[in-house]
Amino acid sequence: MIIVYPTKKEIENALLTTNVELYLQAVRDWKIKYYNKKWGNGLEIYKIVALTELVKSISSVSTNKYIKCVYGDEYHYSIAHNTIMLSSNPSILSTLHEIGHAIWGNSEIDACRFSIAIFKQIFPKEYSRLIWVGHMLKQK
Repeated sequence: MIIVYPTKKEIENALLTTNVELYLQAVRDWKIKYYNKKWGNGLEIYKIVALTELVKSISSVSTNKYIKCVYGDEYHYSIAHNTIMLSSNPSILSTLHEIGHAIWGNSEIDACRFSIAIFKQIFPKEYSRLIWVGHMLKQK
């Protein structure tokens, strides 16, 4: 399968019509429990466990209620196993992106707009510190 990555402009245009309201409260609650005053000093294992809980929180209110998580070398979603692989570089945005695939399907633009729409609303300060590199947002 050939993956076609959207451009920054395509993602920004898609964000204008992206409704993620259903998921926002679950992510707000997760942020209070696992992120606020904990994330910055948290060890990798804490962050992986926390991201696993983020997957559970969002999946509990989605149409895909049984998303599993495993630990591996890169972020990836396996449709065949309904499993998100979390990597040794814990990332909220990457986790949200893979959850986007689990809920919205294979489309890269849909996974991008899902993850960015949520991240932008729940983590506005952190979002403001990111820059676009191709279709991805990265720390400056």
